[in-house]
Amino acid sequence: MKEIHPVALFRYSVLGPLVSRGELPRGELKATLRELAARHYDIPGSRNSLLSEKTIEAWFYAWRRDGIEALTPKVRSDVSGHFRPLFSSNQITLCCIAINSL
Repeated sequence: MKEIHPVALFRYSVLGPLVSRGELPRGELKATLRELAARHYDIPGSRNSLLSEKTIEAWFYAWRRDGIEALTPKVRSDVSGHFRPLFSSNQITLCCIAINSL
């Protein structure tokens, strides 16, 4: 059995009241999202404790579409681990600012 990412498990636990039901009557999804967003959570890797209705709703639809695998965090495409080099003029400016702030 494939190991489930801890963040996916957390997200699934947030969705518990939604995924444990079959069909949701009209208006029930929005009401439940509002209730879930009003709670405080111990979010892994975050100092925040609140989640937005929109975030929880996105997780719910991702789970419905692709299961718990869809709740695994995605690797950001804009983070490569490499930094862009600074032009020497910017380096000098930053050094001057740092020296003047001492």
